[in-house]
Amino acid sequence: MASSVITRAKWLYAVLFIVGGVFSARLFYLQVIRGDSYAVSALSEQQRKYEIPPERGRIYVREGDGDPVPLVLNQTLKTLYADPRYVSDIPSTAQAIAKIIGGDVNEYQTLLSQSERYFVILAKKLNAAKAAAIDELKLNGIGLQDATYRTYPEGQLAAQVLGFVNDDGAGQYGIEQFLDAELKGQPGLLKAVTDVRGVPLTASDDTVLKDALNGADVVLTIDRSVQRRVEQLLAEGVKAARGKSGSVLVMDPTSGAVIAMANYPSYNPAKFFEAKDPGVFLNGAAAEPYEVGSVIKPFTMSAGLNEDKVQVSDTYFDPGYVQVEDRKIENAGLPAQVTRTMTEIIQKSVNTGAVHVLKQLGGGGEVNEAGRNTLYDYFTNHYGFGSKTGIEQAAEAEGSIFAPSSAEGNNVRYANMTFGQGMNLTMIQVLAGYSALVNGGTYYQPYLVDATVERISGQTVTTQPKALRSGVISQETSRQIRSMMHKVVELGGGQIARHSGYNIGGKTGTSQKLAADGTYSDYLEVGTFLGFGAGDTPQYVVMVKVDEPGVGGYAGTVAAAPIFADISNWLIDYYRIPPVR
Repeated sequence: MASSVITRAKWLYAVLFIVGGVFSARLFYLQVIRGDSYAVSALSEQQRKYEIPPERGRIYVREGDGDPVPLVLNQTLKTLYADPRYVSDIPSTAQAIAKIIGGDVNEYQTLLSQSERYFVILAKKLNAAKAAAIDELKLNGIGLQDATYRTYPEGQLAAQVLGFVNDDGAGQYGIEQFLDAELKGQPGLLKAVTDVRGVPLTASDDTVLKDALNGADVVLTIDRSVQRRVEQLLAEGVKAARGKSGSVLVMDPTSGAVIAMANYPSYNPAKFFEAKDPGVFLNGAAAEPYEVGSVIKPFTMSAGLNEDKVQVSDTYFDPGYVQVEDRKIENAGLPAQVTRTMTEIIQKSVNTGAVHVLKQLGGGGEVNEAGRNTLYDYFTNHYGFGSKTGIEQAAEAEGSIFAPSSAEGNNVRYANMTFGQGMNLTMIQVLAGYSALVNGGTYYQPYLVDATVERISGQTVTTQPKALRSGVISQETSRQIRSMMHKVVELGGGQIARHSGYNIGGKTGTSQKLAADGTYSDYLEVGTFLGFGAGDTPQYVVMVKVDEPGVGGYAGTVAAAPIFADISNWLIDYYRIPPVR
């Protein structure tokens, strides 16, 4: 009996020893041989990667000679997100969220049920109070993340120049889209161990943090005071003319810096989603080509003077019309059968006179290929028509101008082009070329970004003016064309812009719009004024456009010129320009 008990005990010890050996071997295998592998696997179950959004670069403008002032800043709000894998009670979680932030419970349940996803956004732009209330609930799988949104301390000032940032954080239109890469920065990375609720434990030794690189700040050439006043005068002028819309550009002709760029109607970039017409987002001064009309006559005349094909003292007999192939080109509201001077062509806006210059460019007889080639060379290679200027604006348009070698670039079209019909140009193209006409012949690339400031290094990179072409026209031709445009303000259609003691020059333009049938409308017009001021040398150039004014008279004279006059007079006071006579 005792022997059997001892035998059973031995067998029990043997079994226990074997079982213990098996467990020890298994533990050795799991902890030593496969330990690293299982540790990595376990860690991967608890680790998640979080993108740390960078702060978008701020946008500033100038204020005279003072420090830059902000137009676009950032506000930090919270984004509510979920990792559905950790949400244990979907209905109660959805109801708890809806009770605090509102919204559709069913929609929250649908999002929380997407168990195959790691990251689901439930709500954006939560304020601090709602975010704190959510956080106090300690809901499994629910987290909060900082997100920055644009704020606009100056309201809708320069809205089309700025553009906006959509809900996905992408710049749309204007500067925001053109400089999106520079403004948005680079996201950081947080690889964190999470607790049982899926909340990252940022203090864990397994956290890997890559700092976000914030976007660069941008300082624009826009002067806040000028921009605000120009927007006000444009809105008042378009309403007074009962116009559909309008745009204004103000530029420094000695550098290409844009001082103001305004459009009416406008919108609030903080509430871009409320805009009923997406067309209001476009910066018309850069993105909407049109037939600019007779403001092109100084460009045509400059080509003739610069090529020495006409002289200021020249005259020609004007029968009131000119026949070009099968087309009869007439003047608007001018007496016929008179002898006219070159200055009168600009002062009185004589269509036949502009065609006369084209004839001289071709040898003096008729409109021909040689004249077309020379005018095309000046329009495109000298003045920059038909090409993007490179202004820092999304959706800048090229416009269109037909080469003389094309079927469309025939004699009739080029005769019309001499006074601004038959080609589509943007305001920024025209004003950049105009600056070269009046500044002595240097073409500066127009620009809006005065400086960029790197957020990390603090380094400021200042934009230097770019003189892309010199000798666009000679200094003498520039002087002559300025003198001719002085006459427009002294005696012609721009007399409303006269300011005693100052040199103000300009040119009116009235162009017909195409009707639905493809012919020029007798009722739909665009009024344009192109002008400069105000000392011995031009210190500013301004272009005004009013679309479809409802007042009687030539649109350039009755709708656009008064706006130019108001802006020019205000600029003289703002810049404290002393009188020259």
